[in-house]
Amino acid sequence: MTDFTQTLYKFIGPRIIKTGIATLITAFICVWLDLPAIFAVITAIVSIDPTSYDSINKAKVRFPASVIGSLIAVSSAYFFKESALTYSLSATLTILICHKLKLNEGILVAAITSVAMIPDIHDEFVHTFVTRLFTTTLGIVVASSINFIVLPPVYYGNINDSIRKFEHAMRTLLTKRTDELINYKYISKDSEQMYNQLYKHLNNIEKYMHYQQNEIKYHITKREDLRKLNHLQNELQYKKLLITHIGNLIFLPNEIDIKWDQKEKDALKAIMKSTNSLHTDTHYNCQQSLETLHHLKFDHSRPNEIFKIDILHEMEIIYRMLHSYYTKRNKQATKQSHISSY
Repeated sequence: MTDFTQTLYKFIGPRIIKTGIATLITAFICVWLDLPAIFAVITAIVSIDPTSYDSINKAKVRFPASVIGSLIAVSSAYFFKESALTYSLSATLTILICHKLKLNEGILVAAITSVAMIPDIHDEFVHTFVTRLFTTTLGIVVASSINFIVLPPVYYGNINDSIRKFEHAMRTLLTKRTDELINYKYISKDSEQMYNQLYKHLNNIEKYMHYQQNEIKYHITKREDLRKLNHLQNELQYKKLLITHIGNLIFLPNEIDIKWDQKEKDALKAIMKSTNSLHTDTHYNCQQSLETLHHLKFDHSRPNEIFKIDILHEMEIIYRMLHSYYTKRNKQATKQSHISSY
């Protein structure tokens, strides 16, 4: 693949490419068979899903839903001809019946099929029903096949991008929140918004992980890909735990009132400095500050400062988690580099 082709591929996107191929093939078959292409093409567009797993499984639902939509459209047109009531009744009954039969993934295709075929029914009820059902089924089959065969979805790149964004947002938030705590700003709308953004990155990781897990069910998968997926699953669980501890630093009680002494402030600043450098090859060592922080937690001479102890405890946990994670990742990267050099 040339650089131009790669750039074009990234600019357009595999899903758009597959949609174009699916609509082309669907329309060609319809024209060749002298059938109306509009229903088949619309269905093909709707049926290109994020994964092959989704396309194949939803196809099993979309077909019976399309049968229901077509039957309701024909029945409504038979009794009420083409009228406002016919359109409303067709759409409403199709959605209602599909929902009651738990065919929710097929509601969109069924509803579009139902209302779009009404103008062309006239008095040819059986012929229209069979034709529309065939063309809709054709769109589902072609789209599912294209999604499975052409450019099978791979989400490792999306997962890694989301992980990088998560880590950058996490470091930014931790720095900001540490400064806020040291400066006695315990309630912060800005940090809460940044936390929500952090959670959004985490949801993206989880979404793409779900897509990738579904995708391997329908494709021959190398053992290396399975190992990679297992590693990413472990990383996702780690980040879920990490974001919980970060949240404990942000969502503090309204009545909290803590006073820090200089030793505590220096320890927190040193730990945050080290935290921000953990992802680099050489990071700042704050072992002394970490030990200071650890001892400060268990200073029982201050029984009324339970919230301070909680904050110090959370900071220590977060640092130790990040230190363990980046140490392990750097070792794996070094090991992989040595393997590649042979």
